Amino acid sequence: MSSSLLPLNITPAITSIHPPLWWNGPLGPLTTDRDLYAVGPRGLVCRRIPAGEEDAGRLELVLAMPITRRAFLAGRSLAILGWMVVLAIVVLVAQLLSNGAFGLEIADARIVSTVVLCGLLGTVYAGLAVAIAGILARPGLVLSVGLGLSLVGYLVAALFPLSDVLAPWAQLSPWDWALGGDPLVNPAELWRYAALAVPSLALAVVGIAAFERRDIRSA
Repeated sequence: MSSSLLPLNITPAITSIHPPLWWNGPLGPLTTDRDLYAVGPRGLVCRRIPAGEEDAGRLELVLAMPITRRAFLAGRSLAILGWMVVLAIVVLVAQLLSNGAFGLEIADARIVSTVVLCGLLGTVYAGLAVAIAGILARPGLVLSVGLGLSLVGYLVAALFPLSDVLAPWAQLSPWDWALGGDPLVNPAELWRYAALAVPSLALAVVGIAAFERRDIRSA
């Protein structure tokens, strides 16, 4: 496969490893793992935080209980984070088993780093979903904006490097922050973890603060 067609600076050497770790792994262009990280959190957000419940008119009953709005949304956000941690552990175990079973000879530390970065990438878009849901009670908007921006971010990171003019702008994409350094090959810099974790937390805080102050729509 031509290296110019490989997404996110994936080297030709990586394409020779067993498919579960590349095509079906966290670095694949249209993979199960990536879809779970990028799309799964937003679907879970629509079901577990106020957007879906408020749109259906059920949120007033929930908030009638002795719990603050801040605690309510923070608890739901932590539940989403817990779900993503479980997902990351499952993916990590599967990738490590594949590495040993098929003799891929990829350092375990590189696999752990890659899975962690993919998980943090998912939290960026989950945080965005929390922010949107906290500001507006529109489940469709949570999904469409989050999915749209994640797709745009992926295309920016994968295609902009092919152009000398656009290549510097690829660094604006969270996908580039996570995978631009080829974490399966090279040790990931610490700033990549921070660049994903800090916006995730900030977006969630924005959503929680907005939810605490805005009016709740009734059925």
